[in-house]
Formats: sequence, structure tokens, C-alpha cells
Amino acid sequence: MLTQAEEVNVSEVKAVSRDPKDDIFLACAQASAAQYIVSEDKDLLVLNPYEGISIINALDFLRVLQSLFPGHETPENN
Repeated sequence: MLTQAEEVNVSEVKAVSRDPKDDIFLACAQASAAQYIVSEDKDLLVLNPYEGISIINALDFLRVLQSLFPGHETPENN
């Protein structure tokens, strides 16, 4: 994954979340055209979806990956 990482510059961080410390994550996701934010933070999860970005917990993201790559082993399957 790190070989595909890219730096994202955020020029504006809008006040969106009920926890202001989470707004940077929303701004970065939006600036990078992310499809998902994976978090266990209830202040972020309650915003799902945000500007077309799915905000889901780790287990739900695992399910997304399983649907994209059926047949691959996961800790949940063992």
C-alpha cells in the first residue's frame, strides 16, 4: 500500500464533525477523492456517508474487501 500512497495537501478544513479534531480526516479524504474512511470513531461514523465517502468500521471494510476478493483467507474465516 505504501508504494501507492500519495501526499495530499489540504487548503481548507471545514468544521463538520462534532469533534473538531476529526475534521482533518474528512478534509484529507475529500482532497484525495477517497472512497472510504475506516474508523471506529463514533463522531466520524455518524457522518456516513460524507460527500460521497463511505465512513465505515473495520469489520464492515473487511466485508467490502471480501466481496471484492472472494476466496481470500481472513482472520474472520479461520
